Amino acid sequence: MTEGNKPLAGIGDKVLSLEIVVSSVNAGNPIGKRSALLTTQTCNARLTAICDATGLAAYINGNPSQHGFVSPRTRADTVEAVIGPRSAMADWKLRRRSCATWGCSDFFGQPVHRRTRYSSSL
Repeated sequence: MTEGNKPLAGIGDKVLSLEIVVSSVNAGNPIGKRSALLTTQTCNARLTAICDATGLAAYINGNPSQHGFVSPRTRADTVEAVIGPRSAMADWKLRRRSCATWGCSDFFGQPVHRRTRYSSSL
């Protein structure tokens, strides 16, 4: 069974959460307010409303057995799938460089070897 756009929605979910947290920190909001914003701004009901308001729902290939009905979860996932790839790829090299600098693992489970700050390659 195919996952459809679920992997893209997973990226979009994290990108959206990151944007909300960073914006909230920059605004000087305390942790409690940041948590509340995350809850209200990333909930499926809000994302479904965004999907409907923007007309994005009209472009979702629904299940024929549903007779045109697209579930709220699918509409919310679609919004996340649209947000994810473009936003996540914008600073990919910078993120990879940051991970390498701090000795983090890359996304395939292999250790990222520390590089000197004078290294020109990732």
